[in-house]
Amino acid sequence: MKNPSQNNILYLSNDTLIGQGTHKKCFLHPSDKTKCIKIAYNSLGEKDLKREIFYLNTPFRKKHPSYSLPAFYGPICTNYGQGYIWELVKIDKNFPYPNLGVWLRDKKTSNLDIIIHKSILKLKESIWSDEIVTMSIWPENILLEKQNSSYRAVLVNDLGSAACVPLVYYVHFLRKKHIYRRWENFCQYSFQIAATRKKDFVKQWETFNL
Repeated sequence: MKNPSQNNILYLSNDTLIGQGTHKKCFLHPSDKTKCIKIAYNSLGEKDLKREIFYLNTPFRKKHPSYSLPAFYGPICTNYGQGYIWELVKIDKNFPYPNLGVWLRDKKTSNLDIIIHKSILKLKESIWSDEIVTMSIWPENILLEKQNSSYRAVLVNDLGSAACVPLVYYVHFLRKKHIYRRWENFCQYSFQIAATRKKDFVKQWETFNL
C-alpha cells in the first residue's frame, strides 16, 4: 500500500531537467509549463536558496514585485527533496543569446543588438527603482525572454545579501549604496568580457540618473 504522505510529493524525472549549475538543478514543473522547480543538491545550494527565499519574503520585496525578477510561488516536496517553485523564464530554442554573457562575447553584428541593449537599460532602471538587492550581478545570470518585439532581461540567481544582519533589506540609503556598487561591478566585468564592438553599449549602461 502506498504511504499516504507520498500523495503530497511531486515526482520529477531527468526528462524534465532544464538546467544544472554547480549547486542547484532546475526542472520544468510537470503539470504547469509556466513554472519551474529549483532543487539544491549540496549544502551550498541549500544556503543559496534559503538566502534568496528569505530575501523574497521580506516585507519590502513582497510589497514591490519587479518586472526583472521571476515570480516565486513557494516550497514543494519532491522525490528529490525540498524544491521551490518559480516562474519559468522562457528562452526560445532558436534564440542565439540565452543569456547576456553569450551576447556580450559575440563578435558578430546582429539586428538584435539594439533591442538587447534597450532591455539592459530597462533592467538597470528596474534594479534601481525596484531596489533589487543582489549578491552580485553576472551577465550569465541575466536571461533574455522574448516578449513581442522586445526582450525582458531577468535576474535569476544571486538574489539577496549574505550579511548576518542584512540591513540593506530595511534601510533605504544602505540599499541604494549596495545596488549602486553591484551595478558598477557588473558594468566593469561586462566591459572586460565584451567583444570590441559591444563595449560602447556597456559604457552607456554605467551611469545612473541619481
